[in-house]
Amino acid sequence: MQNIDEKELRMAAMLFLLGREEDLAQMLIESTLIPDKMKKKISKLLEKQAKRNKNNT
Repeated sequence: MQNIDEKELRMAAMLFLLGREEDLAQMLIESTLIPDKMKKKISKLLEKQAKRNKNNT
C-alpha cells in the first residue's frame, strides 16, 4: 500500500466538495496522489477544454 499524503488528500476532497473541478485537476497533476499516466491524461483534457473555451469566446 502506498503512503498517501493526508494533507493532499484533504485538499483534493475539499476542492471536489466545493465543485472546483479545474482547481482539483490542477492539484492532482501536481500531487503524489495519482500515477504519472493519469496526470498526463488530465493535462490533455485540460488543454482540450482550454482550447474549446478559447474558441467559444
